Amino acid sequence: MVQKAAAKDGIEEEAAEASKDVAGITADDDSRNDDDEDDSQPLPPEKMCLDSSEYTKGCKIGTRCNVTETVKLIEKEFKDEAIWFRSHPQFKHVFHMPREPNHMTQGMWMLMLRTVDTDLERECWFVVNGVPNRYSIKEHALLTGLNCKEYPEKHEEMGNLRFVKRIFKRTEKIKASDVLAKLKEKKSWKGADKKKLVVLYFLCKILKASSKSDGNIVSFLLRIVDDLDACETYPWGRYSFLEYMKGIRNMMKNLNGSVKPKAQPSFSGFIVPLEILAYEAIPHLGLKYRVPVRAANDCPRMCKHKFKESAMKGIPLEEIYQELGTSKDIDSILVPDQYEKSLLAGIIEDNVDDGLGQIDIIVDSWRERLVEKKKKIWWEGMYQLDQASREIGNKFLENEDPEQEVPEQEVPEKESSDIANLVASINSLTKVVNNGFQAINEKLSDMENRVKTLEVAVASHGPVFTPYGSPVEAQYGTRTDFEGGQPSQPSQTMDLVMYNPISPTVPEQGDEEEKNNEEVMKGKEKKKGKKTKKRKQQEGGPVIATGQKRTRAASQHIKTPFMEVQPKRRRKK
Repeated sequence: MVQKAAAKDGIEEEAAEASKDVAGITADDDSRNDDDEDDSQPLPPEKMCLDSSEYTKGCKIGTRCNVTETVKLIEKEFKDEAIWFRSHPQFKHVFHMPREPNHMTQGMWMLMLRTVDTDLERECWFVVNGVPNRYSIKEHALLTGLNCKEYPEKHEEMGNLRFVKRIFKRTEKIKASDVLAKLKEKKSWKGADKKKLVVLYFLCKILKASSKSDGNIVSFLLRIVDDLDACETYPWGRYSFLEYMKGIRNMMKNLNGSVKPKAQPSFSGFIVPLEILAYEAIPHLGLKYRVPVRAANDCPRMCKHKFKESAMKGIPLEEIYQELGTSKDIDSILVPDQYEKSLLAGIIEDNVDDGLGQIDIIVDSWRERLVEKKKKIWWEGMYQLDQASREIGNKFLENEDPEQEVPEQEVPEKESSDIANLVASINSLTKVVNNGFQAINEKLSDMENRVKTLEVAVASHGPVFTPYGSPVEAQYGTRTDFEGGQPSQPSQTMDLVMYNPISPTVPEQGDEEEKNNEEVMKGKEKKKGKKTKKRKQQEGGPVIATGQKRTRAASQHIKTPFMEVQPKRRRKK
């Protein structure tokens, strides 16, 4: 018992010391944050690409970067070439990353709305809740794992066009659909030609990913596929990053300071890094919408997490704003861990792009504070503008009933992360199911009303039959219009009608007048009979074609029978 009590006292002392250490750490963090707020912050950006009034406008970003479809096609139709891709030092990461069924572009769109207007060609900055966020080639290498070193000398002249000319019989106006048609046309191809065509199709559909639906392939890609060794060592990370920066500039140029209704800006380039940037830089969004997957320690970040499965194809912008709230816990620069540092050592130089390109004094002051001084940046004025632009959350709080509010219980973040994710997924699924049942009930009620109206219409135009075996008494007489709730059919009535021989409207005639009328009628009939006799005596019978009269039977109206006239016979001499 004494030993147990001593052990218990020792455990309590260790717990007390640990609590003191935690309290000291949190106090140091709070004091450090206070020091950051007390220090003079660098100047905010002079100009943003879009005004804060545009932050709540949703938009669907169009892209031709088809990672999942292209990888599935290569693994299914070209298995030998798929082995080459999986062993490639750069392209293997594209085949290792999770297969997302849809593009999740609303987190990317949230950053695009907050793009800082600068002249920098190799760096892009966003400001979320007053905190700046950078995307440079260093973040690109950390997210993709592609080679981001400097271009080799005369890299634009690498390879040649002899292979393309031999296969397509031309060197211009070749599209990705033409490459796929050649591959399907000659599946029996073996060797380097087939592999070169598959590599060309991969580069067009994933890394280049032109904004046009089926644009012409650039000459550089047509040249370099002829040298497969150069395709392995070429810095495809730098190539995709510069194409990526062109896509951002073109999108901002097309928007021209405002988001038009039903706008669908297109993005060219490898879109995956920018899709996941918001969830990597804002830890709260990453915990809410992404889950870890099995991956090697030296894999890039795009291979280590995937988006949570949901009934919806994407995450609404309003939901992202509600989860973001007033959080200032945002990483301005992505910091690699010890395993990621070993990955970056082989794909990027330490001082890459330092001192190159356009000079921006304001942006240089941001780098100095974030990189050299290791301090945070937060602009209160931009934070207020960002919060004021979101009207969705404020309306939700105003309409909420205060009596139904339940105080939240404080739960450690490590223990509550899994529970919160599970509850969020269940709530979203419940909402989708309830909406589906509500739509089905509305359709069923509409169909029931239509069936009732149809029954009434059919009953009004046809006879009504009583069901077989039902005890119905015989009924006589005419049906009324209100019998059984149905209009009666027109039928002949069976009422008795009394005949009156004397019409009430015609006056009665005397006997003398009737005799006079009868005599007059008889006289007229006699005159008509005499006239008809004279006409018949005058008229002869019909004449036949021979010129002789047609013989006929005696008429009933002639008293003397008809006597046939015999022709006279001539005597023989």
